Amino acid sequence: MLRRFGEAGEWLGLATSETCGSALLHGQVEGQIGGLRLIKYGSKGYVEQLVALSDADRSMSWRIVSHSLNTNPYPAAFLNYRATMRLAEVTLDGSTFVEWECSFDTDYPSADLMRGALRARCESGIRGLATWLSLRGAPSGPPSWGSTGSPSSPSKKRPPVIGAVDT
Repeated sequence: MLRRFGEAGEWLGLATSETCGSALLHGQVEGQIGGLRLIKYGSKGYVEQLVALSDADRSMSWRIVSHSLNTNPYPAAFLNYRATMRLAEVTLDGSTFVEWECSFDTDYPSADLMRGALRARCESGIRGLATWLSLRGAPSGPPSWGSTGSPSSPSKKRPPVIGAVDT
């Protein structure tokens, strides 16, 4: 999944009513550091660049870059967006914990609004990823959700925070 940087649109929209899509830009090579993809949410989107990919750490990092194709789908402007997704095996049951962190700069009045919008996007993206993996025949079992790097207890009655979003 991490090596499929250009295919994120296949799972990003599976847990939301939003139409999502993604594709590597012309001439880009899948999994190559520096590669560019266009992520679209409805009619808006932006270009992201793969900046790190580690099989050993089971992680990838990307950033939004300035590009003529960018049309911000978020409620406010932001700069210096960078995200990292890490996969970690949960020793207890062999499931995989997904951590998705993102950081960005925005004007102070919009900070809470943008944090909420990005958190919602990450949460629905991880739900979509779980659906995508189950449709592809990935091992079944409850996904590991949590915001601290540890799975949440199934006995908790509050809704899970999916993944980890550090904004």
